[in-house]
Amino acid sequence: MLWTFHNDVNKRKNFPIFPIESLSEKYSKAVTRNIIQNFINFHSDKHQSLRMIADDYYRSKIVANLKVWFIKNIGIFEE
Repeated sequence: MLWTFHNDVNKRKNFPIFPIESLSEKYSKAVTRNIIQNFINFHSDKHQSLRMIADDYYRSKIVANLKVWFIKNIGIFEE
């Protein structure tokens, strides 16, 4: 899910797509809980521009829903 999200953003910004074949190599030793926490922290940051303030409101609603989903499903990600 996060790989898809990340690459959707990359497409909109004309950045290179992260290949799915590289996921295991990059994240095999990663701590999923930390990745999720970093994702939530990053997307909870507030901005000062007027355009970004409106985006912040929308993002805060999405982050709140994601937090609930991650809390309910964290057992799926942990070994």
